[in-house]
Amino acid sequence: MDTASLTYEMCPGIFEAYADIRQMRPNGDNPFERLTEYACSIFSGSLRLNAEKKQVFVFRGNTADIEYNLRLGKALAAWAGAAGKNDWADLGQSIILSALFLSDNSGNVPAFVNVSESGVFSGAAGKKLSAARVYGIICPGDYYPRSMVIGSAVNGLWAWTAASSVSATQENNVLDIAVSFPMAETHHIMIRGIRPFEKIQIYNMDYPTDPQFERYDSSGWVYSAQDQILTVKLKHREPVEHIKIYY
Repeated sequence: MDTASLTYEMCPGIFEAYADIRQMRPNGDNPFERLTEYACSIFSGSLRLNAEKKQVFVFRGNTADIEYNLRLGKALAAWAGAAGKNDWADLGQSIILSALFLSDNSGNVPAFVNVSESGVFSGAAGKKLSAARVYGIICPGDYYPRSMVIGSAVNGLWAWTAASSVSATQENNVLDIAVSFPMAETHHIMIRGIRPFEKIQIYNMDYPTDPQFERYDSSGWVYSAQDQILTVKLKHREPVEHIKIYY
């Protein structure tokens, strides 16, 4: 990516992607590392501090988008903490605390904050971010969509999933992928690195593929051999379901 093309809107994503790649390849090169310094230079020029209330936000003009600031603060703290840049980590945490300071008795916060010519911050009237939305940004919990390396027992597998955990074991010609999700709920998982196979079992039963599986109220799967991506819809009968792949 040409650093000259980086924008204000991209900054949180750069830090988030840095943290994701670091998790997936802890000992490998991180392609986002060279972009973090540029991202810092982009948003830091728009920082404003209210010394009296000890609040700090990133503004566009005279308005700070609080959802953007929450996302940026969390991503900045995660990146800086992993990279050992304590000043930036402190700034990320300060942005989050500044937003939480705005909350009302229900935990809602203004969606936008305005700054006056004298530097006074005030929540804009009207739209608010709910406490649930704020909590979802800062602490999304166990079930949220993300990339995940599938254990260390089998190399080269990773998933895009909302499951709380995904693990894999291989014995002889069977790859067993265990997926944790609330019982009686349905979710999708995309697994990359699955080489061509003979059959798949779900619920310990042979499950044939069906390109229209999305239309049915049941589990199902589809596979792209060219991309080595397996997409599965799992209706959980148990908290942990197994996808067994036979080679």
